[in-house]
Amino acid sequence: MEILNTLRNFAYWSIDALKGGEVKKDFQDIEKIFGYTSFTSLKEHQKPVLDNLLNAVVNNSTFYSGCKNYKSLSDFPIVNKSIIKDHFDDITFEDQESNYLPVKTSGSTGSPFSIFQTKRKK
Repeated sequence: MEILNTLRNFAYWSIDALKGGEVKKDFQDIEKIFGYTSFTSLKEHQKPVLDNLLNAVVNNSTFYSGCKNYKSLSDFPIVNKSIIKDHFDDITFEDQESNYLPVKTSGSTGSPFSIFQTKRKK
């Protein structure tokens, strides 16, 4: 049984490497994050990712366009599923439908919900 696990592990990481190694990069990033000993170090590590995301939403969605002069994440409104559903067209990016995949829930927890994800996230 151990040899099958070894072969499966080798095959998985080989296929990931052939596809650009995105899973391995994410895995290594997560390992690095768990190695931080302070919250300040973690925030510094995540700052470029968060800044990239915040800049993308203020420049590409009507809903967040009023936050262009933000100083921090706390300058953004808190949203929930209801707000997303009510303002879906204003929240989504203009080119989102062509570059992202729609993901939908059946509504088993109360109401159906849909959102877009990147192919990598899916």
